[in-house]
Amino acid sequence: MALAAHNLKVRIRTSSGLGTDSDNMSGVHDVGLSRMRDELETTDFNDTSKNFILGLKGAEVTFSGAYESGDTAYGRIETAFGDGTSVYAVILWNGTAGHNVECKVVTLDISGARDGLVEVSGTLRATGAVSTV
Repeated sequence: MALAAHNLKVRIRTSSGLGTDSDNMSGVHDVGLSRMRDELETTDFNDTSKNFILGLKGAEVTFSGAYESGDTAYGRIETAFGDGTSVYAVILWNGTAGHNVECKVVTLDISGARDGLVEVSGTLRATGAVSTV
């Protein structure tokens, strides 16, 4: 059965675990989880086509939404970006089921227009395996 994202919750924690609603990012509109694998070319000079093997796995979490300066989750992201520490991203796609991963904050963008909201977006790069919750 398909999941509806209207109950989406994104939690940012400084330790592992699912956390509570006090860890939720306020104002988040979009979140994505991209998983990838390294690929290593193993082609021999006698081959007529390229050959590859799969290497290590990786993942990135991207987010965007309305910036709320007093929000605890955004504060954790800003602190982790500044000092290079990890945060734990918990993405609950339908409010209860989703993924959990330890990450480093690699990009953090805050922008605003005179006629609109101040918006925030960023990228969190996984430092370990993505787990299902």
